[in-house]
Amino acid sequence: MLFGQEIVASGTPSSIGGRDIGAVTVRFRLPEGVTVASLPVPAELSDGGHVEIHTEDEVRVLHDLTGWALDGGHSLQGLSVLRISLEDIYLGLTQGAASRWAEGSDTAEPGQGVGQ
Repeated sequence: MLFGQEIVASGTPSSIGGRDIGAVTVRFRLPEGVTVASLPVPAELSDGGHVEIHTEDEVRVLHDLTGWALDGGHSLQGLSVLRISLEDIYLGLTQGAASRWAEGSDTAEPGQGVGQ
């Protein structure tokens, strides 16, 4: 991945910035009559009655959560598992490169080569 004249990351799209091994967010609508405290894993109440669970061990969390839901007859409406997007990784990497340029540690302005 290039920003200006600097290589800011290399690898496959799925591995750049640790996307393949980083934390995930498990998200779903809190079932009616259930409190966040009664969930089998630590969670936070988010907007619109949704729950978010941030974890690096998504298989264990999903196992515990779905087992609990099946045993208790709870629906996990809107269940999703989200990884950081490639766009978020790109923005984070390029902001770091832009900051270094602004501090004067890079000699060429991003996007401007020698003689341009």
